[in-house]
Amino acid sequence: MTLVVILTLVVILVHFHSIKSGQRMLNSISKILIVPMLYLSFSSFASFVGIDLGNIECLIFALLFYTVGDLLMELDGKFKLGSASFLAGHVLYMAYFLSLGFAIQDAIFWGILWFSSFFLYFSSFVPVRGDRLMTFYAAVLLLFGMIAGASGESGFYLHKIYAFFGVVAFTFSDSILVLQKRRGDEKDEMLVMFTYVSANVLLLLSAIFASIGL
Repeated sequence: MTLVVILTLVVILVHFHSIKSGQRMLNSISKILIVPMLYLSFSSFASFVGIDLGNIECLIFALLFYTVGDLLMELDGKFKLGSASFLAGHVLYMAYFLSLGFAIQDAIFWGILWFSSFFLYFSSFVPVRGDRLMTFYAAVLLLFGMIAGASGESGFYLHKIYAFFGVVAFTFSDSILVLQKRRGDEKDEMLVMFTYVSANVLLLLSAIFASIGL
């Protein structure tokens, strides 16, 4: 377990170094490795402490689509295909959280909090108008946040809070990425990847907490 965690940290640090130093090939390779290494770290930790991650298939396929999305984003002209792959990953994560149960009263609370936050903050700088895929993508992220907060039994469980803020981090990362692609530059790449890694860590932590009823 320790070796896997160390290798994961190395991959992440190498990726951030490659962004700062402008090493394109190293950047692409390390980026594609981040999500698989994070999964290996969390699954090995869960196995080490005897935690049984429920509905593991949804998690694996969600992370697989995120990895494919990372790969596609590195190819010229594949931005929308990459977005579609991330979209599939979000849907599979939602299926995972729905498998834990659904508390309607929590859905109302988290839904109002997320929808109001999104329209007051994110919608002010995310150019989704006129782009059907991006509009649909934004709607899925809104639904993702609501489902994450409503998953399981009613109450303020750690897994709901971690999952909710994981979705917020994903939204922040994706929003900056959209602006970056439309500007035609990568000056915010460090922030995009920091929030992207944070989103995946928070969602995987949520899965662990949900598995032990927290």
